[in-house]
Amino acid sequence: MKNGILWLILKALFPVLFNAVFFLADIQPKNASVWISYVFVHSAYVLLLLTPRFTVRSRSAALFGTTLGGLGLFFFLAELALGSVLIAVRPEGWRTAFFLQLVLSVFHIAALTSTMLADQHTAGGETVREAELRTFKGLLYEMRRAVDEAGEGEEARLLRRTYDLMASSPVRSHPSVLDIERDLEAAIRALPRVGASGENREDIARRAEEIQRLIRERNHLLKRT
Repeated sequence: MKNGILWLILKALFPVLFNAVFFLADIQPKNASVWISYVFVHSAYVLLLLTPRFTVRSRSAALFGTTLGGLGLFFFLAELALGSVLIAVRPEGWRTAFFLQLVLSVFHIAALTSTMLADQHTAGGETVREAELRTFKGLLYEMRRAVDEAGEGEEARLLRRTYDLMASSPVRSHPSVLDIERDLEAAIRALPRVGASGENREDIARRAEEIQRLIRERNHLLKRT
């Protein structure tokens, strides 16, 4: 609650100071160009305050927020400087003040939008990467458990070689290998049941060789992408 009040006071400092100078200074006449600049300066400040709401939620949110915040601050200071000059000069007519600040605002919004889209693309890539890591690590865990349940013997060594092959495979995925990964997941999750039910070594070896084949096929396709 206290922090919220402090932030509110801090955010109110600029409009209070700016309006105090604007209305107490002897700026006469306050023509259309002056009021247009007044509105643009306040609009730029409001947009600066709203910028954190546009930050993409992801692991890099702090970096995204810094980028957007810096961009918003740069354009706000540029608008403040331009608006202050126009208020002081008070050009005749409203077109000059309006179009100069409109161009700056368009650049501001365009830069903000393009940065947000780039951040969303980066965050989407992070989400895909994290999903791939979770899926592949889950399969590695299942394979490791199958190795542990196999105990000792030839079948255990075969499963261990299969695990090592999988552990050295790329974590990243690709649409071209999704079917293989589904088959790989089904084959790996069947292995603990094979070991637990005491089926013969030939069955375990057959399943392990099938997993190795799928892993090699997946690796081959990933190298081509």
